[in-house]
Amino acid sequence: MGASRVAVVGAGPAGLAAARALTRLGHSVVVFERSDRVGGKCWTVDVEGREYELGAAWVGPAYRCVRRLLREVGMRPTRVPIDGAYVEGPRLAAFNPARRDTSWPTVIAGTTRLGAQMLRHRRVLKPGFVGLDPELGLPFSEWARLRHLDVCAPYLEPWFTGFGYGYLGETAAAYVLKYASIFRPLAYHLMDGGYGGLCDRLSRRLEVRLGADVRRIERTGGVRFHTGDGAAEFDRLVLACPLDGALAFLDRDAEEAALFSRIRYHRYVTTLATVEGALLPRWGFFMDNLVPQRRGRPMFWYRRWPDRPVVGFYALTEEGGTEESLATAIDAALRPLGRRLGRVWVHHPWRYSPHVVPADFASGWFDRVDELQGRRRTFYVGETLALGTVEHVTTHAEHLVERFFVGTGAEDASSEVVA
Repeated sequence: MGASRVAVVGAGPAGLAAARALTRLGHSVVVFERSDRVGGKCWTVDVEGREYELGAAWVGPAYRCVRRLLREVGMRPTRVPIDGAYVEGPRLAAFNPARRDTSWPTVIAGTTRLGAQMLRHRRVLKPGFVGLDPELGLPFSEWARLRHLDVCAPYLEPWFTGFGYGYLGETAAAYVLKYASIFRPLAYHLMDGGYGGLCDRLSRRLEVRLGADVRRIERTGGVRFHTGDGAAEFDRLVLACPLDGALAFLDRDAEEAALFSRIRYHRYVTTLATVEGALLPRWGFFMDNLVPQRRGRPMFWYRRWPDRPVVGFYALTEEGGTEESLATAIDAALRPLGRRLGRVWVHHPWRYSPHVVPADFASGWFDRVDELQGRRRTFYVGETLALGTVEHVTTHAEHLVERFFVGTGAEDASSEVVA
């Protein structure tokens, strides 16, 4: 069996994880990245000599793949003390306000029922969303109400909605359960160098072409790239970029066009700014802002360094929302707490959390995409198919390589999976 020449489009964590796994198997891999850096939504920036995350930040205790990758590149996460807050009106509270309104026996009973549902839908614990029950396409709020799990929603909502994955009343239950599978609210780690540093180290032994101008990819009798630097030939293609964006340069077929045009995004904005006044707790949620009616207001903050007042604020906003309007909203949220917004260092909007609407999920969108895996020498990884945490996308990418590339060479792939 000969090694394949594989092109990977996208140098975010999914693309880098796939490329590393393919390289370990002996395949020849080139990663094409249109921007001038690796990492995608893993972006670590410097402000006054300290590093801050604009995208992914924490390493959770259930992040097994991420922790293994950290060990492989010689990075070590550091446990951060629990120092968070929940803001309700002008109050800073150490605990979720739901604890005040719900008895412990009720919470325990609800958690037990949620655990039973996770066991029933245990496929959600595996990489991706293939093969899940269509009932998980119901919006989570409706799905939870029908199963007497309403008590669980207030505990999941800050961490799911506040982290930009969508509102519980609008998001398919499968996404929330997938997030809940690694949800551990009271223990987390940070790392020197940040996720940007991790992605940089992951890329060092790979051939990564930054600033790649991919103009056309043709998949007839092979995979032919047309770029601003000329043409190149490959045996197989891994798309680790936004799948709907790939339609612009891919020789798409009708099924790819129909499926990928269904992908939707949230506009999630990171504002890195100095807060004047007493230091805020290390992290916190503005509980009143976790509903669609208050879109455009900060939902979550994160203060990276214990001795610095520079804070990252995160908000779901409308398309076209301005930096000035969000800064005004952040300042208005801080004033009742005796603080005010100072200098804004970075304002960055993300096309965040690619997803499909509940009806598309229930109709089998993920299963239909999975049927495309390997057809026309093409494979698909990334946030859309895995959920947008670094743990989910790297685990899914490595799983795909194991599923389709282990034990196959270029000749085998051509005969087995090309339609």
